[in-house]
Amino acid sequence: MPRISENDRITNPCEAFLANLEHKGRSPKTIAAWRRALCRFFRFVQDHGVYDARHVPLEFIFDFRDSLAVGYIGRVRVLRYMRRIHAFYIWLAEQEKSTASTHQPTHKHIIKEG
Repeated sequence: MPRISENDRITNPCEAFLANLEHKGRSPKTIAAWRRALCRFFRFVQDHGVYDARHVPLEFIFDFRDSLAVGYIGRVRVLRYMRRIHAFYIWLAEQEKSTASTHQPTHKHIIKEG
């Protein structure tokens, strides 16, 4: 399988997302389709100087959509790509939220200066 990117800040979250799809029982063909969409999107993003999946400006997502529409792929495929990117970012936000909530300091960890 091709790597999403040579940059781990993009590859690691994408690979974790694809592993999550596999864990949910998605077919190999479905996972391959998701991988193609993410590869194409993150190649576009990196070509525009962003190397972290967590820090892609919203305008890049719209620019990517517009670049697909200019090409020879149909409207339905453009919508599929956009749904896949949207699902990836929903998943990523949930992962970051759950990670942040497990690392919140409790009152036991607060050191008062005195």
